[in-house]
Amino acid sequence: INLDTLMIAGKVRADNILVDGLDLTAFRDKKQTDKPYHYLPFPQMALKNLELNIKIDSVNIQNAKIKYEEHSEITNKMGAVFFTKMNGTIYNITNDSLTYLTAPLATMKLNTKLMGKIDLNVDFGFNLINEYGDHWFNGSVKGFDMTLFNPVCEPLSAVSIRSGKVERIDFNVRLNDYVSDGTMTFIYSDLKIDLLDKVNSKNKKINKKVIGFLANSFVVKKSNPSGKREPRIGIVHYKRLKEKSMFHFWAKSLLSGVKSTLITMEENK
Repeated sequence: INLDTLMIAGKVRADNILVDGLDLTAFRDKKQTDKPYHYLPFPQMALKNLELNIKIDSVNIQNAKIKYEEHSEITNKMGAVFFTKMNGTIYNITNDSLTYLTAPLATMKLNTKLMGKIDLNVDFGFNLINEYGDHWFNGSVKGFDMTLFNPVCEPLSAVSIRSGKVERIDFNVRLNDYVSDGTMTFIYSDLKIDLLDKVNSKNKKINKKVIGFLANSFVVKKSNPSGKREPRIGIVHYKRLKEKSMFHFWAKSLLSGVKSTLITMEENK
């Protein structure tokens, strides 16, 4: 960081910042009542509104770990999604109006191990001057065994994956402060799931009704593509809950693409 510029002009200037060994855990307990509505702007929107003038050419992230845990009302258990060996670079972090004229876009490239084993590569772009927080991301996931997600699916949704092989996942998503839209190509085979009957005893009758409804209302496709047909293209679409974080928005957007690929509604039940 250029200390002279900071002390004399009150501006933050840096060529490169290294973040090494970041270990971050976030937790959500659905048993707790949500706090009163409080709008959460995207980080790039908050950056634009800061009084402190900032211009950082790049931030390098090395060997980071991120974990998100959530308590389920359905099973009364904890589920977690985690990322390890996260490495990447964020370019052009700024709210400087002169820089906006020639470089109005921040970009980020990340590679990580999802659930500690699955290769995930993602590219991001953030429009720094758009009032609606326009941004995008696209990425790819290499092949993996779907049972790796049972530590998430079983406690959070009372669903157990018995088998399933993913060949690849490719996604392309555009987002703003209101909605996300995009596509997902999710190629998989031999998917078999079970609906668990072990639910939170406090709400056992209610949750069994929910599970029964799911079992009778939805059909889970065993593979994509099916037979000799062309692969189904998943539709990403999610309306943002503005009191939730950007990461919540990203996750729900991707989940909408997964659901549209895996699940169809039964029409006559």
